[in-house]
Amino acid sequence: MTNKLTVASDGSCLKNPGGAIGWAWADDKGRWMANGASAGTNQSAELLGLASIFLAFPKTDLLVQLDSQYTLNIADKWMHGWAKAGWTRKGNEPIKNLDIVKIIYKLSEDRRKNGLVTEFQWVKGHGKNGFYELNDRADIQCGLSARRARDGENVYLDSAGNLESAKQTFLLEKLGL
Repeated sequence: MTNKLTVASDGSCLKNPGGAIGWAWADDKGRWMANGASAGTNQSAELLGLASIFLAFPKTDLLVQLDSQYTLNIADKWMHGWAKAGWTRKGNEPIKNLDIVKIIYKLSEDRRKNGLVTEFQWVKGHGKNGFYELNDRADIQCGLSARRARDGENVYLDSAGNLESAKQTFLLEKLGL
């Protein structure tokens, strides 16, 4: 499919675990969104970056660039098996970040049921060489958002200058962040 929007997401945790977190996405049209919370982990921030893409583009075919193998494997492989197994893993090991994973799964299934294409691509993070420009942009914004969260400032911001998003507020309320 040639009309896919390319979007990269990233997550940041200032002190892992437990420090302020930020997540962001940037697309190939020059748009971006960033948000954060006062505490979390790097992995939860990475997952929230992906969830925020699905919330922002519920009717768009996507090529999603991720620098997190953890997030990529969850979205592209593991969560489907976990869902079929009643959200359990082999040996009954707990699934980390299950609340966020379930949200991503639901959003992903909604996309699939609506006939939307979602492809994933791993990219080398923090290259700063321009090859993965979207990831670099998302990386900058999620770091800034994590610092805003640490400093008690309004953490949501997007390229249009909005200071809040109803979809992002819903996501944070559902997760208790």
